[in-house]
Amino acid sequence: MGFVDLHVHSNASDGTFSPSQVVELAKNAGLDAFALTDHDTTAGVPEALEKGRDLNIEVIPGIEVSSSFDGTEIHILGLFVNSDDPVLAAMLEKMRISRDRRNEKMLENLAADGTKEELCGDNPDTIITRAHIAHALVAKGICSGMDQAFKKYLQYGGRYCPQKEHLSPEEVVKTLISNGAFVALA
Repeated sequence: MGFVDLHVHSNASDGTFSPSQVVELAKNAGLDAFALTDHDTTAGVPEALEKGRDLNIEVIPGIEVSSSFDGTEIHILGLFVNSDDPVLAAMLEKMRISRDRRNEKMLENLAADGTKEELCGDNPDTIITRAHIAHALVAKGICSGMDQAFKKYLQYGGRYCPQKEHLSPEEVVKTLISNGAFVALA
């Protein structure tokens, strides 16, 4: 086995490139395998797996799930996930609804006139994160850079960024293990 990367994102969450483009980049970088571990979604996995078969590179289906431990956000990786698992799908839907509510509140708090299309870029099914909102603030000239956007507007629990609702690490790990995934901290 050669080179492997077990923590890669696509534009299904906060990455820049589509799942197919990520596979091409991994192949061009000389990787033998990589895990697509988008935040709180497996939406890009089928596309990546298909492109991986075409390019003869192993794509490990994965996910990076947000959680909280003692008031600190943590991320839990699930590798070799079954993205068709209804229990995992239910957990992710619960998280999506919570994230959508929070994102709506963030946009209200910022009095942004942005649209969901602006935040998603060229992937309307992306999971919107604070990074997407920071990019929009920079693009609109509200902030000079990403660092300012996070420090001034997007700190967790701050005036413009409501505290994120998290699933417990126990719930996340239990769901991933029942799915058959290998679990690790990101």
